[in-house]
Amino acid sequence: MSEKHTPLEEFEFRQAARIRNPEEKCETPKSGKKCLFAIAGITIVFLCAAAAAGFFYSQLQQEQLKRHETEQQLSTLRKEKSAAENELKEIRQQLEKMAHRLSTSSKGKGELMASIDSLKQDIESRDRTIRALKQKAGKNTNLIKELNREQRKTEFMLQNEKKLNQELQQQISIAKKDILTYQDQISGLKRVIQNLQNNMNQEGNASRKLVADMLDAQNEAANLKKEKTKLETGIKKLKAEIISLKQVHFGKLVPFSNMVKKASPIIHPAAMVEKKGIFGKVKGFVLVNAYIDETGFVQNAFYLECHLNKEEANSEAISQALKTVLKWRFSPALYNGKTPVKVWQPIAVPVESK
Repeated sequence: MSEKHTPLEEFEFRQAARIRNPEEKCETPKSGKKCLFAIAGITIVFLCAAAAAGFFYSQLQQEQLKRHETEQQLSTLRKEKSAAENELKEIRQQLEKMAHRLSTSSKGKGELMASIDSLKQDIESRDRTIRALKQKAGKNTNLIKELNREQRKTEFMLQNEKKLNQELQQQISIAKKDILTYQDQISGLKRVIQNLQNNMNQEGNASRKLVADMLDAQNEAANLKKEKTKLETGIKKLKAEIISLKQVHFGKLVPFSNMVKKASPIIHPAAMVEKKGIFGKVKGFVLVNAYIDETGFVQNAFYLECHLNKEEANSEAISQALKTVLKWRFSPALYNGKTPVKVWQPIAVPVESK
């Protein structure tokens, strides 16, 4: 026999099948796992509730079938009881008629008594059957009462299960709404993560550029430090020179500066060269750098530049100028206007023709 399902069972089976095969899937990092756990828990609870409801409903159907069978048996017993009562009533009417006849006439008294005894026996047997039927009917009524109580219990349990199913459906709808909100939050988080990744990439590029700029700045700072150390050493040297210049002694070689009064020539003959051309006298000078000591004598000299015509600027004029400057005499250079010192001083030696 094929099992027939009620509309409630078909609805529960459809709901269970729909919950067992969900179409929505949450593919999310941490919120997705929460959604899946929530859906799985709600699905398990709903399936348990549906299974319990199906079990109670099947029990209720079985009890309803038992009740229907007992009611049919009880109706058949009631029909039999009513038929026996009708027969007993007819027999009693017949007895009354026979007793009335017996009272009116005494004929056939023995036969009547025998028939009365047989009727009494029939009545007793019928009474016994009626009592048995009454006992059976009582038992059936008690069974029906118990079945009614069980039916009320099962109906109450079904009502509770329906309430639980409604609550579960409400929880499922709330969970679906939560899942939608979680999905919206996850999509928003994905967008935020994408923006953060873009910002991180931009910041990475900016940081790499900043690191390159910092490295360049560090190199420049290192170069500046080197230059600073060089300048500091130069400043130290200059300070030492300044200190040494402040402590200048007689006959010390000092660089030419504003603190030094340059040596002035006392004896300064011109350099004489022979005239080789047809023109007039040679006129000009040769610039030399002379080393003048603290007594005014020229100790050494070297050539700087020549201020003569092109045909007159020759090695003879330069050598004569260097020889002549060694014969010059100077008032010595004075440091701070007091101390005679040695200096290198540029001197213009005039050149003339013989």
